[in-house]
Amino acid sequence: MLNKSKVVIIVSLMILIVSICWLFIRTENSLKVGYVKIQEVFDNFDMKKELQARLESTERGQKIHLDSLTFALQVMSDKLNAQKNPSEAEIAAFSRLKNVYLGRKKEFEEEKQKVTNEYNEQIISRMRQYINDYGREQAYTFILGDDNNGSIMYGAQEKNITPDVIQYLKQKYQGK
Repeated sequence: MLNKSKVVIIVSLMILIVSICWLFIRTENSLKVGYVKIQEVFDNFDMKKELQARLESTERGQKIHLDSLTFALQVMSDKLNAQKNPSEAEIAAFSRLKNVYLGRKKEFEEEKQKVTNEYNEQIISRMRQYINDYGREQAYTFILGDDNNGSIMYGAQEKNITPDVIQYLKQKYQGK
């Protein structure tokens, strides 16, 4: 038979397990947790759309400039190919124009990357600020971010607050 000390230990363990379960259930019910699909919020954020339109406008202007250089290069190339013995000056002029074209193209690509990175940092910073505001206003304990890299492996659909957060960000960004 079990001696008295073993019975006390078993009963104590059972009380401890029940207490831990009760505490967990009580704590679980007091936490308000939700998650957002970060890419979806990012893609639907009005600030992102505005900055993307600004970037695309700049790119169109740069494309027009590069297209005109491409046309000039093509004209010069056709002229040089039509001649039997083009002059050194003509070949040098073509080479200079080609270098200008390549330099501008590289400059535009680097500028696009720099501006894209700056815009993304601004957008993400503002999103974080607004999501923090939303969490405080809606009394969330945690708002988790699902960025498809495994940080959230599963989330119950009722905990997905992405549509609410998108709407909140839209209103907040518009000053409402």
